[in-house]
Amino acid sequence: NEKFADAAHMLQRVIDANPPDDLLSKALDLAVYANVNLGRLELAVQLANRAVEIQPNSSRSWDILSGVYSIEKQWAKSLEAALRAIQLNPDEPNPYFNLGRAYLHTKQIQDAQHSYQKGVNNAKASHQVQIISDAVAELTQDMTDYPELKADIEPIIAFLKSNMNADWDVM
Repeated sequence: NEKFADAAHMLQRVIDANPPDDLLSKALDLAVYANVNLGRLELAVQLANRAVEIQPNSSRSWDILSGVYSIEKQWAKSLEAALRAIQLNPDEPNPYFNLGRAYLHTKQIQDAQHSYQKGVNNAKASHQVQIISDAVAELTQDMTDYPELKADIEPIIAFLKSNMNADWDVM
């Protein structure tokens, strides 16, 4: 926690120095992660929103905003931010996993399954197997936190796990 606090403090100094927009956006993105890890979710949302205001065409910033909204369980906002990230960079896998999770929590199960499928395909194409493992971990926790979604989550986890060790040819 101390390292995150130090990082958040240093990043805030960078942000306060008002560097060029591309550097400011990166500092804001990193500050979001540090503040999430410190449990400062309200500040993380503010920083993530500021990043997308500064760099509205940054798919990474929109994806980070989507992730923060999912931590806050603001599923509709997470969904909107993930869709914007996908619009900006349809080849990046992570926004599809955020989108799938938001769809799942808004009871749009077929859309969730499709989003996870697209995320897996993109992860395979870019050789990012860790992101699939991360999605399994999130959904496994969701089964505990949201037992009413267990029946919808289990087949998605099975699909994801079957792709973690599968041949890495794109489906």
